[in-house]
Amino acid sequence: RTPSKVYIYPNDILQWNSINVKDFLLNHELDEMVPLCQNMDGKTLLTLYGLCTNNPPLMLQNLRAESKDMHGKPLSTNAYLRFLHEMRRYQTEAVNTYPMGSSKTCTLT
Repeated sequence: RTPSKVYIYPNDILQWNSINVKDFLLNHELDEMVPLCQNMDGKTLLTLYGLCTNNPPLMLQNLRAESKDMHGKPLSTNAYLRFLHEMRRYQTEAVNTYPMGSSKTCTLT
């Protein structure tokens, strides 16, 4: 058995660049997600994760279609669910580290 490559990236996802995102995906054997997340930094990856958690069936459908268009093979449900699972920890840490603050209401007259 050949040894696995070790990928190193910052703990703070908000500090990730596109190389860190790719390394994270490869580290968690989410190779199928790499083309879909090309040129994304950590903030953008968190945004993708947020979209996925807000409407999982629609995002799975969209990502499958995009994956098929990009390399002829739809994204597997397995990879999608593992992505959601792996990202959960990073989303929680980012929210705890950088709270969004309070909401404001704007009234236009």
